[in-house]
Amino acid sequence: MKFFIYLLFLFIVIPLFSNSIKGTLLQSGNREPIAYASVKLISQSQNEELEEYTKENGSFVFNDLKAQKYILIISEISGYENKEFEIELKENQDIKKTIFLKKSNVSEYNLNIKKKKDKNDINKRNITKEELTNVAGTKHNFVKLLEKLPGVSRNNTLNSDGIVIRGTGSTNSRIFINGHYIPILYHFAGITPIFNSELIENIDFYPGNYPIKYGKAIGGVVNVNIRDANTLKNSKNTHGYLDINMTEISTLIEYPINNKSGFAITFRKSLIDKTFPLIFQNNDISRRFPIYYDWQLRYNYAFSRKNKISFTHFGSNDTYKFLSENSSKLLNYDDYSAKSFLIVNIFDWYLKINKKIKSNFSLSFQYSDNSFKIGEFVKVRNTPYLAIMKEDLNIKVSKNIKLTIGTENWASRLYYYAEVPVSIAKNYPAESTMGDYNTTNYFMTRDYYLSALYSDLSLYFHSFGMSLGVRGEYLSYNNSFYIDPRLNSFYKITKDFLIKLGVGIFHQPPFEYQVDKNFGNPNLNNQYSIQYLTGIKYENNVFLTTLDLFYNDQKNLVVRALPEDHNYSNDGQGKAYGAEFLIKYPFKKRFSGWISYTLMRAIYRKSDKDDWNLFDYDQTHILNIVAMYKLFSNINVSISLRYNTGNPYTPVTGSVFDSDKNKYIPIYANKNSERLKNFFQLDFKINKNFVFECWKLSLYLDIQNITNYKNEEGKIYNHNYTNFKIVEAVPFFPSIGIKGNF
Repeated sequence: MKFFIYLLFLFIVIPLFSNSIKGTLLQSGNREPIAYASVKLISQSQNEELEEYTKENGSFVFNDLKAQKYILIISEISGYENKEFEIELKENQDIKKTIFLKKSNVSEYNLNIKKKKDKNDINKRNITKEELTNVAGTKHNFVKLLEKLPGVSRNNTLNSDGIVIRGTGSTNSRIFINGHYIPILYHFAGITPIFNSELIENIDFYPGNYPIKYGKAIGGVVNVNIRDANTLKNSKNTHGYLDINMTEISTLIEYPINNKSGFAITFRKSLIDKTFPLIFQNNDISRRFPIYYDWQLRYNYAFSRKNKISFTHFGSNDTYKFLSENSSKLLNYDDYSAKSFLIVNIFDWYLKINKKIKSNFSLSFQYSDNSFKIGEFVKVRNTPYLAIMKEDLNIKVSKNIKLTIGTENWASRLYYYAEVPVSIAKNYPAESTMGDYNTTNYFMTRDYYLSALYSDLSLYFHSFGMSLGVRGEYLSYNNSFYIDPRLNSFYKITKDFLIKLGVGIFHQPPFEYQVDKNFGNPNLNNQYSIQYLTGIKYENNVFLTTLDLFYNDQKNLVVRALPEDHNYSNDGQGKAYGAEFLIKYPFKKRFSGWISYTLMRAIYRKSDKDDWNLFDYDQTHILNIVAMYKLFSNINVSISLRYNTGNPYTPVTGSVFDSDKNKYIPIYANKNSERLKNFFQLDFKINKNFVFECWKLSLYLDIQNITNYKNEEGKIYNHNYTNFKIVEAVPFFPSIGIKGNF
């Protein structure tokens, strides 16, 4: 009997105290949970205050409440707006609410990944995702963003084929993805990289004196770090976006599979073949139609925090055609078409063996097919297969001593075909093949391998740090072996102020076709440079300031030679020296930006018997000013100003008529004896974010060359070289876009 009375008591009394208010706190726009946030509940009748904290999934609950009116208050959450609700709770009622909070100032991108700084990695300049996606005029093109940093010369807009760093050629610097060299990393004309910026974590940029783990470049190094796709630990929802602008259309889907794994897939296609003719109706660029698309797939799995793997697949396809107004049936360098196709697969495995030893193993497989045609008599096709294996062992010898031991191995097969005219021109610079129209065919199949071993000892004691490394490398296709010793050091005068010093040797092998016995010179040696660096750095919680002095002495450069000298020789020499200044205010709350200035001289000669001439991209003064500001109402604005000394060029002083060929042959002045007009460009970007509960909408306007300044890229001469036309860079170019994120 007592048992039944007890049950009756439970059924009657407990419901009196079963009233509850439950909820989930989510971020507006992406539906991500807001964890560990304070939620307060105040009763109106008794003025009683209760407080709970949201769990990792954003949920909270208030149990055993009395039936009355309450005020639910969500406030004092850093970066989010405040909200307040009036709730009337009745007897035996459970109320459930999903509450969306807007960020107080929404950026289009909310990813903020910070990497631990290497104390001795003092020559690295880091580009964050927020800078990559917000700087005006770059259109998410990290190559264009790099050109706004010290030491980087502006490349030709219409024929951009790389990045020009500290007075070296665009082929003398290397671009890597996750430490793997990628032969093609941007679409034709440098419009945009083939890798979507949404999957980039950050970018490491070394303008010179780069670490021992990188090689095969006498200029600088750029390494693009790929971010992991979200797992359920990082995100509870599927995310993605659709972006349409005047240049391209792109999309991304990112799916967290479980707490250990996730994947992301992207696709992008160009629209410029539709929009450029409408915008550049009276400009040479209106007839240049690069059509491209690319894709990326990222999958990552974490067995544990100490054992992680990832797989990245990406590729691109480009077609490009330019027909001049005065098209020739024979050889015309303005009638140009090209195709490019690339497939890359990268596997990464991170393993923390114990407290002192970490392993980073990676493997990549690449295939590309590249061809171009000029006029009727120049046809080239290049089809390389490449496999790369890398292993880095990082050993913590003691608190202040770290040892890195690594290996890098390449295996490649190259197919190369060329149909080119035989050059007999006497007055034209030897770099050109313009001359007779008799053609010669070349076909080359080459297998080669490359093997490198390197070691770096890093020391850090109190105010002094030093990195001493050596890299040994063997290359089979020219049977060469070389050793590169490098030293970088710094001394901290105060906590925020240091001086640095670096010196090293950097080798770069010639291209495969240049050592072919039929097409090139099988006796070519490796190019190399000796790089010297000294500078100061001041960094505190407010801003960063650097001043670097550099000198790059380049030897054994591969240059074009006469056919009797096997077409190529190692007689070239180059020197580049100057000063770089940077003052940067990093992202804090609303404002960020930087000012950079480079004073530089780059000279070059084909042999020690020739006079020194200005390098093709010698730019004495390089000034960049970048500013980004987050306004109220979720509006972001950015401006970017760039000023460069004009590029040198070789003027035509006259011409002679060749009756045998029925054409005029130009007569040239001294190499690079004149300059184009100084370059000036002001870019502007503004975007407005509309935040809804489950998605975001962004409208943006990105204007390049807002002043419509007439920048010169080169000159095109008429048939007898008595007149010319200025080829202009991109004029006033507004790009309007719309982007939806979910």
